[in-house]
Amino acid sequence: MAQTIGRVLRDRFDVLVNQSLQLVKVMTGCQFALGDAALEISPLRTHGGNMALGEGEELGVESSLRLFAEEIGLSFHTVRTYRWVAARWSKDQRQEGVSFEVHRIRASARRSVPVDFGIPWRTVFGLFQRWRASRDLARIHAEPHKRVRLHDGLNPRTVAVILDSQSVKGSETVGQEARGVDGGKLINGRKRHLIVDMRGMPLTVMVGVAVPHDSVPARDLLFRLRLTHPEVTVAWADSAYGGTLVGWSRSALGLTLKTVPRRKDRDGFAVLAKRWRVERAISWIMRARRNLRDYERLISHSEAHLTWTFASGCSRTTPSASPPPPCAEAL
Repeated sequence: MAQTIGRVLRDRFDVLVNQSLQLVKVMTGCQFALGDAALEISPLRTHGGNMALGEGEELGVESSLRLFAEEIGLSFHTVRTYRWVAARWSKDQRQEGVSFEVHRIRASARRSVPVDFGIPWRTVFGLFQRWRASRDLARIHAEPHKRVRLHDGLNPRTVAVILDSQSVKGSETVGQEARGVDGGKLINGRKRHLIVDMRGMPLTVMVGVAVPHDSVPARDLLFRLRLTHPEVTVAWADSAYGGTLVGWSRSALGLTLKTVPRRKDRDGFAVLAKRWRVERAISWIMRARRNLRDYERLISHSEAHLTWTFASGCSRTTPSASPPPPCAEAL
């Protein structure tokens, strides 16, 4: 008895597959051709983003692509996707017999690396892992942090800190064993625990599963702080860090933990003493688009990405010319 697949015989199925492969090949060529046309209308910069408006140009990137999409009868999203994939795969890199969708998926896997970077994304990821594991990343963050404090006339090693946390949603790449639920904020994902100095510059970060109460992972956070910054003697936090945690931090770590309660004479939002600095640092984190959601499978990689954000912010703040003034007493 002849083998059937669905409602057709095997021979007919093979014929349909061969015909469809030819159609996919033609369709892939058409999709890349449309992407090349969209690139010619609105080129991409080689290091990401869009080209600035040139002299004589009247429409911006989005307006030009929307007009092009309307004229050819496609959606703006489709044209934008074709343009992006065509920019990631130059004509000499496109592989014969491979569908446009496969090109798009492979381009997404390496999309964090600029087109003209010249180094495969796996090599870049390998360096990222090695720097994190060897503690080089921590030193990259610590050096500009120290220089900024010296320039401001502060002791390079602070003795007072502020801590708080932020719950963020986890992407589908975050496994069930590495995520939790913050019932208070109704967020399924992870929680970032942040410690900043009195200037508001991030000092220590720890990422964990989202939990409803901050005092549960706070012991690990404070223990990590004591190991990396033994000079710290006092820490401020909100009332969620109160209770038995105050006595434990004093007896086990020799650290004075003080809570800053909400003002009873104010309803709604109110700026709280000292705590506003860590809230501002959290807003700095969210300026980096990658930090809007947690995409990392490993918690250690999430912490590394946040550390890169801190190091980048400190580097922009670090003065490069004038020598630092005499060091003042630590805050």
